[in-house]
Amino acid sequence: MRTNQYYLATLREISSDTENISHQLMLRSGMIYKVGSGLYSWLPTGLRVLKKIKNIIRNEMNKIGAIETLAPIIHPAELWEKSGRYTTYGQELFKLIDRRNKKFILSPTNEELITQMIYHKIHNHKKFPIHFYQISSKFRDEIRPRFGIIRAKEFIMKDSYSFHTNQRSLESTYNMMRKTYSAIFNRLHLNFFCLPAETGRIGGYISHEFQAYCNQKYEKISLNKKVSKNKIISSMNTDQLKLVEIKNKSELFKKFHIYKNKILKIILVHSSNKDIPYVGLALREDHMLDVNKAEELYLVQKPLKILNNNEIKAYFKIHVNYLGPINLKCPLIIDYYAVIMKNFISGANIDNKYFFGINWYRDIFVKYVADLRYTANQNIKNKNKDTHAYLKSIEIGHIFQLGTQYSKIASNMKKNYHECLLMGCYGIGVSRLIAAYIEQHHDSNGILWHQEITPFHVAIIPICIYKSEKVKKTSEKIYHQLCNHNVEVLFDDRLINPGIMFTDIELIGIPHILIISENNLKNATIEYKNRITGHISKIDAHHAADYVLKILKNF
Repeated sequence: MRTNQYYLATLREISSDTENISHQLMLRSGMIYKVGSGLYSWLPTGLRVLKKIKNIIRNEMNKIGAIETLAPIIHPAELWEKSGRYTTYGQELFKLIDRRNKKFILSPTNEELITQMIYHKIHNHKKFPIHFYQISSKFRDEIRPRFGIIRAKEFIMKDSYSFHTNQRSLESTYNMMRKTYSAIFNRLHLNFFCLPAETGRIGGYISHEFQAYCNQKYEKISLNKKVSKNKIISSMNTDQLKLVEIKNKSELFKKFHIYKNKILKIILVHSSNKDIPYVGLALREDHMLDVNKAEELYLVQKPLKILNNNEIKAYFKIHVNYLGPINLKCPLIIDYYAVIMKNFISGANIDNKYFFGINWYRDIFVKYVADLRYTANQNIKNKNKDTHAYLKSIEIGHIFQLGTQYSKIASNMKKNYHECLLMGCYGIGVSRLIAAYIEQHHDSNGILWHQEITPFHVAIIPICIYKSEKVKKTSEKIYHQLCNHNVEVLFDDRLINPGIMFTDIELIGIPHILIISENNLKNATIEYKNRITGHISKIDAHHAADYVLKILKNF
């Protein structure tokens, strides 16, 4: 794509009412245009990113056998009146009346509509379980829209709904969706965590939400000539689980130089359940257990009684120092600060063995999460969404086990259909994902896009293209070579100062930049810049396309 044929729409200055960095950068880079309070148009650059994120979601949803569909955004109010949510949902529900005085709503979610469709179209129980999903616009009448697309009146959402004939089937899909959401967010390079949550307006009895950190500084990877590119790439990937022989915890600190905040400890206590003798409490090594908080948990015996080393050896057959969450022979309750740990270290439940590179959900099933940490200021409380007193986050996904809440209503509408189906509901804030990503991946010059979701893979900046025939021919040749290999290239052929080109390209965040100038071409070279690492190198002008193609293939 040539910039003279493209709508770049970058801005030097924006309104002072933009509160967060993702809102600022999305406006400045020309991704969105503010139409009104809480209403945004997606401009070409933003739309390119949005489409790629939708494709990642579709890819992961299709892998698990979910079927894509598309529901209308306007629903008959009758459906919502039967569920009771026409009045209980609150003032955020957009309500409409058509010319015939019939009532409608603008959809914030689709439980009523999808359930009605299932009960009217599927009459054979052999079709179940079945799982439908869609990616479409949703609406809510926000009293105070804020933070750009994070809290808007119109937003894009992936919502999906599964239907089952038994609880075991529902739980299987629910757990599969937790893994699928983790796969989606990992592909988007998001730093996120998952916690149990309130069911709220959606309803149901079990719910988990996914949160992405915001206001996070992005650390550039410094390059030197002795470090191979493969090592740099591997350093970006999630650690693999490794079993390491270690005599004691002090060896972790001295030999491996591990900080306590990277180590998970397990405290074993007596259970209040006669069928379960003991319960494990998981905290960061540098945090203390709050006895009062632990005694409030229904699984924990009151008064609290912690097992000593002899008791642990007798029942668990290991020393207390080697307790860990993997293959622990009792239920585990995880502290809020512990459940957000990634690539951490803990005992392997084998004497003299530790696991390195542990990750929740991937390596351990997470069922119980609670506030266990002692804080000197007891006024600081962690509840539900506000689980981290010192960290800010953006909700990016929410999953629910709804049971028969909506299917009971639908079954009453259809005679001779007595058995109520169990239902699961799973949502992702698609537009929010972009804001969450930018919050985590930016620097002082702009956005830092990873290759899978960048609006363009490569930018070509030709210096004085209209004065130098050599620059023009080389730029055109490389541009066509890359386009022929289906590489998305932004060719900046504007008649402007090169400084503005550099500013715009870095602001947009294109990861690979080729700078072509008359001076470098005298030596048959051009400059390659990696936007994420900041590394600049001179490459052979005749093989520039091959060089870029090799990088794109390896990243």
